[in-house]
Amino acid sequence: MLSKTETTASLPVTTRRAGSVFEVTALAYPVVLQTFSDTLMQVVDSAFVGRLGATELGGVGFSGIWLWTSLCAFVGMGTGVQTFVAQAFGARRERECGSWMWQALWLMLPLVVVWTAIVAMSFETLLRWLGPTLEMQDRALQYAWGRFPGMPAVIASVVMTAFFRGLGRTKLPLFATVIANIVNAVLVYGLVFGRLGLPEWGVFGAGAATATANWTYVVIMLIATLRPSVAARFGTYAWRPHWQQMKRYLRTSVPMGGQWLLDMTSFAVFSTIIARMGDVPMAANQAMIQLLSLSFMQAYGISVASGALVGRYIGARDLEAAT
Repeated sequence: MLSKTETTASLPVTTRRAGSVFEVTALAYPVVLQTFSDTLMQVVDSAFVGRLGATELGGVGFSGIWLWTSLCAFVGMGTGVQTFVAQAFGARRERECGSWMWQALWLMLPLVVVWTAIVAMSFETLLRWLGPTLEMQDRALQYAWGRFPGMPAVIASVVMTAFFRGLGRTKLPLFATVIANIVNAVLVYGLVFGRLGLPEWGVFGAGAATATANWTYVVIMLIATLRPSVAARFGTYAWRPHWQQMKRYLRTSVPMGGQWLLDMTSFAVFSTIIARMGDVPMAANQAMIQLLSLSFMQAYGISVASGALVGRYIGARDLEAAT
């Protein structure tokens, strides 16, 4: 069994005390800032779209909630990569870490592409069934068509983010998020209002801007993943699928995806009730959701950092530090 000194020697943190508050804080604060930035992207979208009117803001919010609900099972599964990477890293099987990322991508990306096509073909019917106003349905559908091309990128970004968080490298996803936010803000401004030489696409432009920002994030993370120094240490060139590894990953990640789906579905149903009250109540609901989301980023960041450290110390068989 590795000693605490040996275990913490490889951790990219500011203290060598295993399992300390300082260690959690060092990993958590970039996650807090990243999740805050993710939410800020939605706030910026709402601020620009809200200038078009209550119907547009309500439509974007309603569409976004159901699009996220349609993906959240895959998102929950993607976060499971962090568990396996952290345990492999803690056990000093570093070259195994990259393989877990690729197994998750092999499993989920083809499914997400197919699922996105199914959602795209049925989304108009879903909106009619859910029952918001016809005007809100129209805006929600326009926004969704802008977002659909970016849905596979959402899952790829979750998997790659989980990989780096499992390694304790939480600053890189923060950097990629900041760049993606800048891209999103510029494109939302240009595409919603027809500024900066871009076409005026309204709510469709807001969706297209977010999809472009999603892919921007993926490109940055992929470049970082395939850097020679990272590939040599963590085996990120291990692209081949391994069925046994996939089955092990599925046993852990599928329940996580199910929990995400149940949590988000209840929230989407609540938002549907609000949407049926009218465009203005849904617009107010969307604005409040974005502001409220900023209030619990700290707790989420701490939970992510704690999960990464627990996995790492379990891999190192240091159960005292894990608890």
